[in-house]
Amino acid sequence: MVRRRGFTLIELIVCLVIIGLLVALLLPAVNHAREEARRSQCRNNLKQLGLALHNYHDTYQVFPPGYLAETNAQPDEGHWSWCVPLMPYADCSSCYGRLSASDTMVQQALQDEDKLELLRAVRPEYRCPSSGSPELNIGTSLADGSPNRQIAGHSLGVMNYVAMNSTGPLRRDPKKLLRGPFYRNSSIRLKDVLDGTSNTVFLSERTWRRRWVQPQAAVLFVVNNSTPAECGMGVTEGGRDREEELANVAKYDSGLVFAFAGGSAHINESHEISRFGLSSNHVGGVNILLGDGSVKFITDTIDHKPETERVDSVFERLIAIEDGMAINCAPDED
Repeated sequence: MVRRRGFTLIELIVCLVIIGLLVALLLPAVNHAREEARRSQCRNNLKQLGLALHNYHDTYQVFPPGYLAETNAQPDEGHWSWCVPLMPYADCSSCYGRLSASDTMVQQALQDEDKLELLRAVRPEYRCPSSGSPELNIGTSLADGSPNRQIAGHSLGVMNYVAMNSTGPLRRDPKKLLRGPFYRNSSIRLKDVLDGTSNTVFLSERTWRRRWVQPQAAVLFVVNNSTPAECGMGVTEGGRDREEELANVAKYDSGLVFAFAGGSAHINESHEISRFGLSSNHVGGVNILLGDGSVKFITDTIDHKPETERVDSVFERLIAIEDGMAINCAPDED
């Protein structure tokens, strides 16, 4: 009778060690491939938003406003952000029609169950797959553990893409103001982007997983409150009259980024100001959409000067539409 020889314990251990080493070697490559796929999807989302922006411009001869502030609105009433008028051009026509955003204010929509359901819906085209943010603004602040201040007690959908916002003075020449492409009731045309659309950032991304960035990075609407509502695919109005207050409060939670001197934020900051600026879970930087519709990747080491310095940075110049200094980005990755 022939006796079959099995594995010895040592041979089994050696096999397991070899398998473990192979898994350890392959896992980073698999994770890298998955992140590249997510980053590619994020780029595609921004490209589609860029196409929607230009289709909107073809129709109305202007880009959508950063947010719509009705002249007769009370300070605690809401305003739709740039995302909402863009919906018909971003494969969301039915949603836009059901929201009736052209003749309905945010507070009215929040009282309508059908519209509230739309505001709670997840919009993949407005979310970066690498973000890892929750689908609704439910939870606590990552920074201090305090409960989220939700708009009228509602938990609404979260998105990750933000528009470049507002005005700010040149530090070398404080009398000269620089404009970003999106702000309160803005109506920027292609011909207003004097630095060139290929040299100006229109949209980028923000993730809540950075320290101090609340889970409500942005939503499809805006609400003005006595305190910044920590939930917003839009902006929160900070004062009835002062545009400076509007810009500064808008940074806290919403679909706009204030990136000029006097309170500007960098990319992937590790402290509180990170919730004001751009951030992502992509390694080394963020995706940006330029005004010509191209998508590029800028690193978090891009030149950026603190508020105390008198030199205007490359990062700030990239966002200004008419500062007289065209900054050429790195070649497109497409």
